[in-house]
Amino acid sequence: MVTFLHARLVQTKKANILGILKCMETPPLADPATLRDAGVPLLVAYGDTNDLWDPEVHENFARQLHARTAVYCRTKMSPHR
Repeated sequence: MVTFLHARLVQTKKANILGILKCMETPPLADPATLRDAGVPLLVAYGDTNDLWDPEVHENFARQLHARTAVYCRTKMSPHR
């Protein structure tokens, strides 16, 4: 799996990675009610060792959305996903 992720990251254009990182600087919704009130099931999934946002940020976002959470142990977020 590490080899696959490394190969995928190396093949991703630098501009794409920088753009994704720029988008991920802050949580995505200014008004979570927009998504919460859409009437679809919601799940906030994240790794417990996430190095981008603290796990508490994900928990707060899930609460605002009234969403379930799934926490993946010993897992981080890769910037190209």
